[in-house]
Amino acid sequence: AFQRNCSPDMPVVIADYSWRETDGFVYLDVPLKGSRAGNVDVFSTDLYIKVSCPPYLFDVRLFDAVEEAKCSATIGNGLVSLKLEKQEARLWHRLSHPNSEDKVWMQEERQAALSHAHKRAEEEKKTKATQKREAERYALKQQMKQEEEARDAIEQSKQAEIDRTSAELEAWKAKEEEAAQILELEEVTEKEQSNGKSTESESCADRGLKKEADNVLRERKTDSRDRRRDKAMSKSEKQRPRKDTQHGGGTLLDNTPSLRQSGKIEVKFTPRVLDTPMRESRQPEEEEWLRKMAEAGRTPGLASKSEGDLSERNPLWLKDKGNEFYKAGDYLSAINAYSEAIRLNSTMPALYSNRAACRLHLRQYEECVEDCSKALDRLTPPVPANAQSRCKTYVRRAAALTHLKIYPNALRDYQEAMKLDPKNEDLKRDADKVRGIIQGTS
Repeated sequence: AFQRNCSPDMPVVIADYSWRETDGFVYLDVPLKGSRAGNVDVFSTDLYIKVSCPPYLFDVRLFDAVEEAKCSATIGNGLVSLKLEKQEARLWHRLSHPNSEDKVWMQEERQAALSHAHKRAEEEKKTKATQKREAERYALKQQMKQEEEARDAIEQSKQAEIDRTSAELEAWKAKEEEAAQILELEEVTEKEQSNGKSTESESCADRGLKKEADNVLRERKTDSRDRRRDKAMSKSEKQRPRKDTQHGGGTLLDNTPSLRQSGKIEVKFTPRVLDTPMRESRQPEEEEWLRKMAEAGRTPGLASKSEGDLSERNPLWLKDKGNEFYKAGDYLSAINAYSEAIRLNSTMPALYSNRAACRLHLRQYEECVEDCSKALDRLTPPVPANAQSRCKTYVRRAAALTHLKIYPNALRDYQEAMKLDPKNEDLKRDADKVRGIIQGTS
């Protein structure tokens, strides 16, 4: 089934492989000889294929070139199955090159394949670095765009307020000018009437303007008369004069009340927790602040011995504190720290993701799913800079959904995580396990 080299240190060459071809593809099956899937290494270029599963080895210099980027390998059922797409659609009639029996030529081909692989790896590294820089620039541009839109909205609001105020001012000026013209016309009219020079030949426009002036003056006189009457009534209620006759003469005397006696009024001020004066407009904010401080003082693991520690209610400080509790296995205190940080700043996705990890340990699966969803909502836009955080969050939500027996959603999250970390074997095993449960195979 296989050939063993003379030296005991040399690998065992696998010879019982099988292959088949079509015009466009080559299908190759290499047995693993009982080796574990984790020990298998597959190396391929456009002309060279190597499968290593110590102590066994299979390599072949292909008859013709294949599409390197479109080749795929599947490990399972004791086989490594390779699917190779040909660059030129034609039948080979043989898998290996005719010169494969020449050891010197084969050694040169191996070295050429290694050099090609190194060159390809360097190009991929440069490409990934370029893509990462482009993604960072894109994220920065998006952030700058959002900030610019916010500034434009503020400027538009300011301009709208300025326009509204200017319109009100212009309307007031026009009204004052109209009133001044009416008063001037009234003075001219009264002067003409006193001198007997009123004429019958006034135009319709002048009569209309005069009528309008009379109406305005009548309204102003009525308002002035009402204000004087109200003022007189208020004054009469305070003084209430009465008529009195002295010696039958009928003289009107004011009944002036006597002076009040002086006294002292003791004023007691309501005690305050804060040092600043009380303002009714700021009272709801002060009450909210005191409530938050009281809750922070009651938070387990965060209660300080002095009131000076209340100034350290910084979300980043609370996040670091929660991380320390998490590492120490104190998940309840860690949840309290993350929750307090979220109350102070609800835009940090790491706070929700870390709290979800604590709740996963405490078997609070529904709360874990909720926190993971909130973290993913805040991990936008999806760029390589936050790919690792999104992958962890997907995995945590998938684990919680698996415990809740919501297997389709759990499999969907595992697949999203595998897109972000395709080389993670643990993720593949967990996804296969959930897929097996859905299909009824486990």
